[in-house]
Amino acid sequence: MPLTFRWDDVRMLINESELADAHHPFYGLETGPGLWLVGDRGVYLMSNALFPDERLNKVIFADECNPEKMEFSEWWESKCHMFGEEDGVEFIPFAAFESSEIQDELNLSIIFSEDKVQIEVLHNSDFDD
Repeated sequence: MPLTFRWDDVRMLINESELADAHHPFYGLETGPGLWLVGDRGVYLMSNALFPDERLNKVIFADECNPEKMEFSEWWESKCHMFGEEDGVEFIPFAAFESSEIQDELNLSIIFSEDKVQIEVLHNSDFDD
């Protein structure tokens, strides 16, 4: 099952991370700018920007796993299918987005398999609203 995110929202997170002076390390490793794919209360993307004023990073939920728009049983089943019952996080470097033209009519799709995470860009015509 793919997870989909609106590209204009993803672009906002990319810009946030690119403009940051510092970034949260990923399990102790310095990574530079990028995004985190997080599974806990739903599944969402967030930038790894580290703000000096300690404000919280913005998050965007996957359309298929959004606790703000779905009943608990729906998003929980989707989250467990992607991450299992435990919380999890994956780092997505900006190189994953370099081959994609940034356009408003695009959406980001993330597909999980047992040994990899695949990122695709979809046109709105390929995307179910």
